[in-house]
Amino acid sequence: MTIGRCIGCHHSMNIDDHSQVIALRDGGHMHRVCAAQGVSEMQPQLSMRSRGMSQSSSSKITVGQMSDQIPLEAQLDIWVKAVKSKTERQVRARVINIMNLSGAKLVNNHIKINADLDLQDIARLTSLPDNLHVKGNLILRNCEDLKSLPKNLIVDGDLILNGCKSLKKIPQNTIVKGDLDATNSISLDDIASDLSVGRDLYLSGCRALGHVPALPNVRGDIDLTYCTNLQQLGLGFVCKGNLDLDGCHSLIELPDGLIVNGHLYLEQCTALAFLPQQMTLGGYLDITGCTSITELPAWVLQLGPMRSSDNSRGVSLERNVVLTASGLPESLIEQLVDHHAPGLNFIVDLDASQELFQNKIQTRVGHEAEDLLKALRTVPYAPVVIKYEEGRGIDYEGLSRQAFDQAYHQLINSKHSLFVPHKSTGIYSTKVLKPGQVQGTSLIRDAQDLGIIIGRLARLHAGIGYQHEEGFIANLFQSYQYVVSQRSAGQGPRIVTALEALVDTKQRAKWPGVLKEVQPHLYSEETAFQYLKNAPEDEMFDYAVDAAISLGVALGMKQAGMRPIHEEGQFQDRVCGPRDLKALLKNRLGVTAEEGVDPSLVSTLNEWMQRALTNATPPQLKNIMQEMNGSRYVTTSVGSMALHLCKTMPVPHVMFIGHTCSRTIDVSEIEFKKSVDAHQYDGFENAFLNCASKKYELG
Repeated sequence: MTIGRCIGCHHSMNIDDHSQVIALRDGGHMHRVCAAQGVSEMQPQLSMRSRGMSQSSSSKITVGQMSDQIPLEAQLDIWVKAVKSKTERQVRARVINIMNLSGAKLVNNHIKINADLDLQDIARLTSLPDNLHVKGNLILRNCEDLKSLPKNLIVDGDLILNGCKSLKKIPQNTIVKGDLDATNSISLDDIASDLSVGRDLYLSGCRALGHVPALPNVRGDIDLTYCTNLQQLGLGFVCKGNLDLDGCHSLIELPDGLIVNGHLYLEQCTALAFLPQQMTLGGYLDITGCTSITELPAWVLQLGPMRSSDNSRGVSLERNVVLTASGLPESLIEQLVDHHAPGLNFIVDLDASQELFQNKIQTRVGHEAEDLLKALRTVPYAPVVIKYEEGRGIDYEGLSRQAFDQAYHQLINSKHSLFVPHKSTGIYSTKVLKPGQVQGTSLIRDAQDLGIIIGRLARLHAGIGYQHEEGFIANLFQSYQYVVSQRSAGQGPRIVTALEALVDTKQRAKWPGVLKEVQPHLYSEETAFQYLKNAPEDEMFDYAVDAAISLGVALGMKQAGMRPIHEEGQFQDRVCGPRDLKALLKNRLGVTAEEGVDPSLVSTLNEWMQRALTNATPPQLKNIMQEMNGSRYVTTSVGSMALHLCKTMPVPHVMFIGHTCSRTIDVSEIEFKKSVDAHQYDGFENAFLNCASKKYELG
């Protein structure tokens, strides 16, 4: 251990421990200062006078006037002293310490950081120095007090801003060469039109955003889901990937001449009355739940099949236009059903859609996993229609959710499962395997199979619940980020190479390096990496197998068409569903009624429903979800769910009939009134929570 003295307070300190030290250069000499002392308290060592400058000259220098002529330490000192609050000065001093440890240098009038700059969760951080160039990722996740970004910001990796609740603007001259993730930045209302993003732009949940400019310099997908105040996109808007506007309830128009090279998702854009008269679309169109759209422009009928650069690998060119639950009149729906254009599928309703799907899967109760995977291993993301041999009908989403939910549970409970449940808690952990028990090809395929099923459930806004240990979900999130980054960079073969190495005992020398690459959250620290290199062989094998399972599942999820998610909480919600299913149901499940239904019954049904949900046990909540949704869990992104009071029912003397396609349970006015008149709440609760004394018909 090397002992030195702080030039600020003269206390002894361990200068080998970087967490204790801020390194400063002065005229070619290295000085070390206690991290606790802070740059703002270093008087007079960091004053302008100590740099050979007069006091008058120093007063003319501002935070924004960075220059190669002024030493970096002096510039950062100016930034620290630009705020009056002592607490904020201390925060800025902490940021400088992190920047120094990340190798900050002054190059071409920019403060250059030659690594990742991780500043997430730092409270009271309101800004950063201007002219910042981060060679890795700039991570500002959950910096809730951050009000502005630096002028002339350059990030060679990803810029992570999700949860920056005070950030209002993305300024001009911002360049991000990777992804920009500003998910749930709820105050963001201004985005510079010259914003440059090399890959994908994520603005989901930015509910203050009312207008988004054309953004010609964004090169990937644009996610604007649940920007609930977004009203319009800029004229000349071009999206080079997929454009996702699901849940933008205030969106009133799309610009004429809109170009979307990928898919256009408009689910539940309820204020949108028209599609542009002129538009270019490369992929699918989904206007599910766009109840204000009552007509379609001519170009929709002329779309034809998609052009896929991936067609050499057998990828289908079929194009889907999903019109489920839109405001289109019946007459137009009939025309669309009769409109047979090569490679163009109109998904309109249950009956009309069944003949339009290219991939029809017939399955049996208890054999869903086998039958689904037989069809989906080749093209995991292909749209499908599912029919049960028992003749239970065809449902665009309902039976799909049911079939995929059943398939998931079959896979994790089979004798070949990669997971085992804990005897007392029932929580699943990855199976402990010995080298002789692992068949590499089989393990990879099993993991991918599970990932395909989970990915398809996520696309249907259904979840798997919280039956896996939290460590597995955390590792799965990291693995998914790796898969997304490699595939977006055209490095898909690299993923396969990593997987093959992890299950091959002959390549054990490569395991530490591969593990560090695919799970940096566990092994990027030097101490962890060194421990891994020196770990016993059996222990290292356990780490490798765990990583291979997580990576294989993540790869299957991406192959199934699950969209990139860069925030762990959102990933967890999309894969697992909400932690508090009861709270979600009590909030989302409402009561609707046919015209002419007694209003007092509507009020009573709502009261009884809320009372029943309050009393419900976890298994009963899953019962309700399975009968209403088709799967046991639902994500928070799902739209409305309802108990619908009906004057007549197709089956007499039945209280409830469920429709999983629309997440609705029809309630007989006649039968419910009998229960109310007889004050039989207990019977209602038993039937509702335990799925007894009623008949559910799926879709």
